Amino acid sequence: AGGPRAGCLRVLVRACHSAGGPRAGYDAATSSGYFRPDPMQLAALDHLEKVYARVSTAHTAAGPAGVYLHGPVGSGKTALMDLLLQSCRGAGASCRRLHFHELMEHAHRQMHKKRAPPEIGADLAAEASLVCLDEMALTDIADAAIVTRLLEGCVSGGAAVVTTSNRRPEELYWNGLNRHVYIPGFCEMLGRRGVVVHELQAEGDTDYRARRADQGTRRKAEASAVGGDVSGDGTEAAAGGARYHWPADGGRR
Repeated sequence: AGGPRAGCLRVLVRACHSAGGPRAGYDAATSSGYFRPDPMQLAALDHLEKVYARVSTAHTAAGPAGVYLHGPVGSGKTALMDLLLQSCRGAGASCRRLHFHELMEHAHRQMHKKRAPPEIGADLAAEASLVCLDEMALTDIADAAIVTRLLEGCVSGGAAVVTTSNRRPEELYWNGLNRHVYIPGFCEMLGRRGVVVHELQAEGDTDYRARRADQGTRRKAEASAVGGDVSGDGTEAAAGGARYHWPADGGRR
């Protein structure tokens, strides 16, 4: 597909594949005008860069076992995770990217086949050196009961696990049944296994998704007024104006 969405995707993938790490990819994206530099995002990239060093060297370099990246909507969590993902793919590493609920659905299907959560996690680690999980949230006791063993199986199997969430680990499954049984153990596992917990708060509490939506609406109105061509996502078909991000995974899961 063409248009600015596909164009940005190609720019980001090329930048990450050729730049040699998520920080270099981020710098390439900001210099191209697709990202706006944000010091809070750069702080998060320091952790992701260490994950990249570990994954891209087949785990011979020291680095965290993963990153739990949390923060408000629109702060850039998924964009940064996708930069890491594409950088690792560019280095030849095997990677998986799943929405968190896709992972849990997969886990429950495997459990019906008599597979235990640690085994399911280990199976994922056998397939990928990097497992990226977007939008972690717990609302179901069936998920809360297995998530710690599932992700620990993945980490102990050798994969780096990076997840994004709108909530701090200790705030997951808020007011859930038997929450006190599951969430403290999950938080303890993260620390014990060396998964870094990092809060991403965009500079000035900026919501980049809202910013992009507002820019798109304004540009659509401006382009319509002068008879310009506007793409389906509300941004000009021609280049120009800052883009923030859309998932850089190219639809791969």
